[in-house]
This record gives sequence, C-alpha cells and structure tokens, in this order.
Amino acid sequence: MSHSSFEHLRTESIPSLNLQFEEYRHRVTGARHLHLAADDNNNVFLIGFLTVPEDSSGVAHILEHTSLCGSERFPVRDPFFMMTRRSLNTFMNAFTSSDWTAYPFASQNRKDFYNLMQVYLDATFFRILIHWILLRKVTDWSLKKVKTQKAH
Repeated sequence: MSHSSFEHLRTESIPSLNLQFEEYRHRVTGARHLHLAADDNNNVFLIGFLTVPEDSSGVAHILEHTSLCGSERFPVRDPFFMMTRRSLNTFMNAFTSSDWTAYPFASQNRKDFYNLMQVYLDATFFRILIHWILLRKVTDWSLKKVKTQKAH
C-alpha cells in the first residue's frame, strides 16, 4: 500500500501464516492501518475501535448494535441485514470485547467488497445514533410524565 496520507512504519513476513504484515499510521489522525497481504481469494476488511468501558453497563455492545441501525449515507433501518441478503459476502459480523469493538467482513468479489466497505465505514463513522438517543430520551421523559400524572 502506498498513499501520501499514511506513513509506512514496518513490514514483516510471517511464514507460518504465509502472509506479509504491513503497519501504517495516518499522518493527520494517528489512526493505525494494519495490512495483511496473503494469497487468498477473500478480500477481508475490519475496522476496530478501542472501547474501554467506564463501568459494566455494556454501553460498547449497545453502541455496536446501534451502528447497525443506519448511517448518514445509508439511512435505512437495518443496512447490515439488507446487505447480508444482497451481498456476495463470505463473512459479515460485529464483535464487542472487554475493551474493543470490531466490524469485520469478507467477500471474494471486489465490487461487493468495496460496496461493503462503504457501508461499514459510513455506519461506524457516521451512524445516526444521535436521533435514536434523542428519541429514547423523549420517550423516557414522556413515560415518566404519564406515570407521574397517573400517580396524582
């Protein structure tokens, strides 16, 4: 990979896995890009975020699921589930661990791969989460108001 926005940090061969590991850093944001080059028919992509929790409320897992509820470019209810039916993907999912959240996918078809990448990147960086939060707050406030009125 060669791109002016990224600084190449290192390249290492991993013979036991028959692949080459390349690490890059985005010059502006500092984001890391790890590239694994292998002789494989699958085109695989994973975007991951550190999601270190402040408590045990499970908020990272909740946010993982809300990213599946549409984005600015794809404002449909379930873009991931729609893609599952229409895509040639060989793998699509999302995972939340104790301190990270990842969104991986794979496809053997290059056009499908890049279509999935657009959906995944938009869903993770431009999710329409704020609308869901506001709706939830308004709903919670309305329910409390109704309960308070019934109590009097």
